[in-house]
Amino acid sequence: DDDDDDGDDDDDERVDVLGGGAAFAANVKAGLRKASALLDDMTTIVDEVVPCFPPQWRLFDFFVQQYHARWFNLLTQFADAFDTLGLLLLMKWVRRDYTFMLDRLGIDRGALQPSLYEALEPTFPLYCAELRRNIMQWNARIIDNDLATAPSDIDQLEGLYITLGPTEFFDNLNQQLVLARKTLYDDFVLQVVAELGAAIADFQRQTRELIERDVEWRAPPEQVLCRGRPLSLEYAVALVNNNSKCYDHATDLAAKVVALVDERHHAAVEQRFEQQARGFHDVAKRALTLVADIMFRDLDPAFERLFGAEWHAGDDNVMGDVAATFDEYFDDELDTVLERSFSRKLAEHCLERTVRAYVRELCTRRHRLSRAATPPNMEDDAHALRECFARRVRDKQLTATLSVITELAGLIGADAPSAVPMYFTSLLKGHPDVTIDIVESLYTQVAEFPPAAIPEVIDAVRDIWLKQREKNKADFERDDGLFAGLVPPPAPRLNQHTAVAAVKARGMLDKVTGLVRGEQDGDVDAAIAALP
Repeated sequence: DDDDDDGDDDDDERVDVLGGGAAFAANVKAGLRKASALLDDMTTIVDEVVPCFPPQWRLFDFFVQQYHARWFNLLTQFADAFDTLGLLLLMKWVRRDYTFMLDRLGIDRGALQPSLYEALEPTFPLYCAELRRNIMQWNARIIDNDLATAPSDIDQLEGLYITLGPTEFFDNLNQQLVLARKTLYDDFVLQVVAELGAAIADFQRQTRELIERDVEWRAPPEQVLCRGRPLSLEYAVALVNNNSKCYDHATDLAAKVVALVDERHHAAVEQRFEQQARGFHDVAKRALTLVADIMFRDLDPAFERLFGAEWHAGDDNVMGDVAATFDEYFDDELDTVLERSFSRKLAEHCLERTVRAYVRELCTRRHRLSRAATPPNMEDDAHALRECFARRVRDKQLTATLSVITELAGLIGADAPSAVPMYFTSLLKGHPDVTIDIVESLYTQVAEFPPAAIPEVIDAVRDIWLKQREKNKADFERDDGLFAGLVPPPAPRLNQHTAVAAVKARGMLDKVTGLVRGEQDGDVDAAIAALP
């Protein structure tokens, strides 16, 4: 009797699977075990119950339809009560166990309408929404953990600085793809794949925010901080390498997805993942700028020494110091720990940034320039940069980038006002964003250049500028050139004492002129001696 009672309890529990949907959702594994046992009962019905009734009663069909209807109602009513794991287990059970049992019993699945797939389909977006929330949290944790453990946990892969975050990130994505594939629902797999693409975009977004929003630049010698933690050059380099490697990971993931989905989806999947893979290269380039920003904290103060008295006298080799600092960075570390293609990109960026700083210092601050000393010193500076970057930047690009220094040196060193248009034309050809105000400002700072000749020279420069602008308006409207946004320094103002003295001197000069011309009476020699 006890055994019979236990059997009754089991039967009650099996039947309860179809009525207690909330409890089933709370413990899916246990519920599915009972559900599988309930399916096994169908064999008993076929073997022992059906033979006891007339065939025209179609008793087995009745049982099948009732069981199926109850399953459909349960899934429809309680779909939103299942968590992501529960939904995966439920989809896998329906596709594998339930379908297998129907086929084994010879039941026509097409006759069971509506199908359980129709009940499951509304759960796909629920699963994907929860997956998206989870992945965004995982991404934030991965990125923050990488930052928290750097630089002590920065590893080297093939000699390159890396962190383990990207590997963990793509491990998560691959795991989600495997779980989705086990359900055997192609539509579900495609929706999960779309979420994996969104996860990649979110990982890139959070990394960009870390670089662009969370870095705190404090005045040297204080440390650079990121989210309140010290930001090391090693970590910035690892960010570059990480995102470069992520491109490869994304490409590998795309190949796995293509192998799983129907052929008609291949082109769309490949195109989408290729776009997202390129996004990692964009983040790597932004991280490369962060590396340069850290480097230039050491270099920026040096540019303020350019064009000073010691620089003109040859006693302050500013660009030699800058070149030596670059050599130290690249030779001692960056050439070996930064991915090779990005090491070259960093050198190109540093060269261009150095030239920009050089041009900005020359054109936006007042200096005592000399036709005799300034141009040769500028040529020496260009030579120092050429020697520094010759091994790292292609010769053609190196020459083109440094040419502006040579052209500005020629402009400053023009031995006669009549030579200025030639030098300006050469400068304007490569840099249409150079302004007439900048040229005028430079000549007001050149000691040997006759002030009376400046208006005539500027008129000639203006004519050249207008003619060239008429030919190439698009080039003149660009806002990314070397001279874009540069405002020349204001002309020096005379203080009140100097202004009064100048007025008096002008009056005395007029008197001398009148005496010489015989327009006034008096002693010419005495008047000249009185001039300040």
